Amino acid sequence: MRTRSLLLFVGLCALTSATVQADITFSDVVIESDLGSVSVFTMGSGGYVDSIYFSFAEASTGDDFDPIRSGTITVAYTAQADTDLLLDGLDLLAVGQLSGSGFILAEGIIEDLELPGVIASSSITLSDNLQFPHSSVVEFAWPTPRIRVTQSFAFDSQDTPALDLASLSLVRHQLLQVPVPEPASLVLLATGLWVLARRR
Repeated sequence: MRTRSLLLFVGLCALTSATVQADITFSDVVIESDLGSVSVFTMGSGGYVDSIYFSFAEASTGDDFDPIRSGTITVAYTAQADTDLLLDGLDLLAVGQLSGSGFILAEGIIEDLELPGVIASSSITLSDNLQFPHSSVVEFAWPTPRIRVTQSFAFDSQDTPALDLASLSLVRHQLLQVPVPEPASLVLLATGLWVLARRR
């Protein structure tokens, strides 16, 4: 009894901790901005696996940037996972600053390029500085290994007696993968279940 329980426990632990997670390839990046340049970089390993970053050098509107009171930045890219991995969500992290009438409207759409169709959309209004850093997960209607993401950021900060400011410095998109168990993990789990069944 103790042996079969141990085998089952080891198999379950291996299944939950040892999973295959490969890098995601980002391509076809398109940026449109009337608020200065946007830098792009990606990370395929480390603490933020499978992420694409957009760094905004001049994405600010408001009193300190008068007469610039509004503007829009749109980013788009294609993400491709390995054939044995699936995507099931997008984690959006935004860092910036807001004051007075300033707000940022972030709207996005995610399209499946394998089985054509829109699998997710989002609309987030950032109007309070306490909302930064902002983090939210956009869930897909179904998993797929290849997507096209388009997201726009509309800045607005009208002139009021207060300090009016809308600023964005960094946005990270992290694509969450459905983990695929390693073969060794499946073998351990199967062995534990087989022993359990044999002893009954």
